[in-house]
Amino acid sequence: MAAKNPPLLMKELICHLNFKEIPFLLIGGRGLEAHGYVRNTKDVDLLISLQSKDAIATSLRELEYACIAETAIFSRWRSANPISDDVDLLYVDPGTYAKLASDAITMDFGSETVSVPSLLGMIALKLHAIRNNPERRHRDVSDIRAVIELHRNTIHPDEIQSMCERYGPPGIFNDLNQDFE
Repeated sequence: MAAKNPPLLMKELICHLNFKEIPFLLIGGRGLEAHGYVRNTKDVDLLISLQSKDAIATSLRELEYACIAETAIFSRWRSANPISDDVDLLYVDPGTYAKLASDAITMDFGSETVSVPSLLGMIALKLHAIRNNPERRHRDVSDIRAVIELHRNTIHPDEIQSMCERYGPPGIFNDLNQDFE
């Protein structure tokens, strides 16, 4: 699948990271495009192994991004160019990264190719995000519902229920179960 009109500056970022051979997975709203769901988003979300944290920080600084927020598992970067999207990095341990990368799909992004977690990987990430930040529930449940609807013939409710129990907050499957009826 190809991204819908990727912004020029975002293509530059992806090209730079690919050139530097820094492994990443495109997640968030842009990652959902690989699964057929397009929604308006104002940032670029990348999943990175903790092993790549220093390399990506160096690369973002080379592109004149500055870190404006950081925790042990997340950082937000802002470009000196006011029309560039912010870049959000989600850091995971190498095993988790390897698991999500193992069945990733590819998406054409302009002249570049990016890896995106599988459909079930994206849903797991959304569920995990809701569990860790309940304020995300409305938006992320909407995203999950949209991709379930698009892939209704390839997703079984038992798979989603298992993922909800493993990665999501209590009761989240009840919010999604109606989508299978």
